Amino acid sequence: MLDVRARFEALLADGVARGVLRAEDMVVYPAALLGMVRGAMIQAVRDEDETSTPRRAAALARLFLHGASAGAERVGARGEGGGA
Repeated sequence: MLDVRARFEALLADGVARGVLRAEDMVVYPAALLGMVRGAMIQAVRDEDETSTPRRAAALARLFLHGASAGAERVGARGEGGGA
């Protein structure tokens, strides 16, 4: 797992260097991405669903890069904290 984490660290550091990822959050990126990938792999094995791997990979990339928000306009409509 350390080799995978090192690869993630290098990939994510490149994203920071290119300005795609925020540098101030870099400390959590490798563990967060590794946890997301690990969870998706466990779910795929549990569901015995090999055909959804490309969809899961795309969903993970989208989630990691853009979050789970439906969009800034929808979040802003409810207020900054998302409360009522």
